[in-house]
Amino acid sequence: MLDRRPLAIFYSARCPGGLIIQASDLAHALRDRGAAVSGGFHTPVERACLEILLTGAGPLIVCPARGMYKSVPAEFSKPLTDVR
Repeated sequence: MLDRRPLAIFYSARCPGGLIIQASDLAHALRDRGAAVSGGFHTPVERACLEILLTGAGPLIVCPARGMYKSVPAEFSKPLTDVR
């Protein structure tokens, strides 16, 4: 995955609406290109991006904060099975 020049996504918990739209557009473009993406996906904007990215085929690195998940979320099952 690192050979694919991954992009990391980080957003503030508070950001202007225009940036939220840009983030969504970026997530769709990255998904469509199959880009490798890494992020914590903690903030609402990051989680929305993750939902978009999970519908694609590109590799993902999710770096959750300690205690964020007690078990692997159901939406991660298919990407994990697909070795993404």
